[in-house]
Amino acid sequence: MVVPTHGWSLAHIGGRAPAAARAATTGAEGTLRAVEGSEEPTGAAGPALEPRRGVLADVADELRWTFTGRKGWLVGIGANLAVAAVYVGYTHYDPQVRDNVRVAGIATGVAVWVLADVVNTNQLGADADRVRASLARRDRVSRILALKGLALGVLLLPLTCAISIGVRLAIDHWRAIPHAVMLDVWVVFTWLGVGSILSVLLPYDPIPLRERWRRRRTWLRWAVCLAVPYAALAVIRYLAWPADRLARHLLGRPEHHLLGYAFLYLCWGVVVWLVCLGLAELYVGVARRRFEADLGRGT
Repeated sequence: MVVPTHGWSLAHIGGRAPAAARAATTGAEGTLRAVEGSEEPTGAAGPALEPRRGVLADVADELRWTFTGRKGWLVGIGANLAVAAVYVGYTHYDPQVRDNVRVAGIATGVAVWVLADVVNTNQLGADADRVRASLARRDRVSRILALKGLALGVLLLPLTCAISIGVRLAIDHWRAIPHAVMLDVWVVFTWLGVGSILSVLLPYDPIPLRERWRRRRTWLRWAVCLAVPYAALAVIRYLAWPADRLARHLLGRPEHHLLGYAFLYLCWGVVVWLVCLGLAELYVGVARRRFEADLGRGT
């Protein structure tokens, strides 16, 4: 798998939604919960809370909150996608070579470009008010991360799968579409796992650059938070080693079992994600004070 490196993202400088917008959103949620008979406080001032209505409904609520209260975060994803589409397409696609691993890696490269960034590795710090309110209500950090990760996956996976399908059709390899899509899912879940770990280890408040300039004592940790996703690019490939060993042991050479390999990789990606959620929960349980202190500062 060819893994790109990339440059600056608007997510690095985007702040959270204004307090007025968050309060308005919370008030609307309070009214809705009152109608539905929820036991949660209604119409109270403060950040919105993670709901408890089942996985699908909770992910849908996270998406709604993302589009109403986290517009700066969405701008970061959009900027990364736009740059990734141009850069990865240019560096991977060669119209003279129809059967090339670089072509097959276009969708994977776009996914990695977006996820190897603070939009994935700072999921909690970028939404700190809502996260603190949910933790105060005794929500588990693993549940919060799972909802945010699934919401990010819902936003990203349709695009990467569409790119994979389009590229395979363009080079007349439509039989390879199923395993190409499964490999895209594997990459996304693996990176969501890495993002979950980093989100509890290095959360920070993405304040505007003017304020960051005045708070020079925060520069060092802020730089570390921005650099860590790039460092993860160098080591994340080793997370695929167990799946590759298992697939070779069970299936033999990959050329004859592409679909089986892709399915094992997909399952391994989900396992990595779940294990990382567990490790994130364990870390917060052991170092909760430090985590809450990190979550509440701009670095």
